[in-house]
Amino acid sequence: MTVSNHRNPRSDVAPTPYFDALSGYGILQSVSPHHFVHMAAVAASALRMQDAGIAIETPSLRWLGTTDGARLWHGVDSKLIRDAILAEDHLAIDDLTALQLYRTDPLVLDGPKAQSALGVPLQLDQGSVAATLIALDPKPRTFTDQELIFAFNLAAATANALDVLLISERDPLTQVLSRHAFIRRLAQKLKSGPRTDFCIAILDLDYFKKINDKYGHIVGDNALVATANLIGEIIAPAQAAFGRLGGEEFAIILEGTMGQAKSYLSRIQAEFHGFRCAGLRRGEVTVSIGACQAMPWHAVPSDILRNADLALYEAKERGRDQLVIFKPHHLRERD
Repeated sequence: MTVSNHRNPRSDVAPTPYFDALSGYGILQSVSPHHFVHMAAVAASALRMQDAGIAIETPSLRWLGTTDGARLWHGVDSKLIRDAILAEDHLAIDDLTALQLYRTDPLVLDGPKAQSALGVPLQLDQGSVAATLIALDPKPRTFTDQELIFAFNLAAATANALDVLLISERDPLTQVLSRHAFIRRLAQKLKSGPRTDFCIAILDLDYFKKINDKYGHIVGDNALVATANLIGEIIAPAQAAFGRLGGEEFAIILEGTMGQAKSYLSRIQAEFHGFRCAGLRRGEVTVSIGACQAMPWHAVPSDILRNADLALYEAKERGRDQLVIFKPHHLRERD
């Protein structure tokens, strides 16, 4: 579990720092900061506390969201947050300064300068995510049974909302980014201005309909899951965004030049020649790939996706099991 703080709600808080701070975290990228601001404001008001917020921790990220915005806490180790995360039921402390283990906590010394705290763990379905709803006050105080019940109910509602967001961000079959989440991630990269420092690739399993017709949809689903696992393993060092656009079509955002991206894409294509999946013969599934380098005129996701799709079309026209890089002539040939 983690901790967040809240001052009086501010209407001038811009969402940009939130999205920038969480650019590497697919689950939270699409969440409006106002969702957490609202939850924090409700908690602070109902519990008569000055500060409140949502704190989330994953194996690679600590995140604190409050009515003051959102921020990563690099190098900050709050025992108060950690204890609230690990609490079996709740953590209620009426005087933090009376306990030696919390006197030097950053939430006591800095920021909210908390002297009392109430934290309730968020029971999420996603085991790799730990979170808490926490309220803080600069004065010592006790908590009534009614306040505890309210905190439990609000924490349950917050956990349900986060679980819905987790589900909506992930393709339910393959667990990679959903189409909606992937395109949002791409839009965020493009909105910062002209970019030429990343590439897009669209990957399509060849003759996938025939596999479904021949072996059934269970084998087809197995092939999609195995595909996602194979691609994910290969591109893991690149920390690339990877999503399923729909059906048997996947897409990747790869940082760097086309030459760098091509090394990953060529390996993916080669690995499919020995592709193994329950119910299929080795190498029975191949992949066609269309790739495109980001260019200054790619203003919105559809611009660059269209170019990658044109390259994919040529890969199919060449007989499939091909990697084709977008060139300007692809536009002329299709217009």
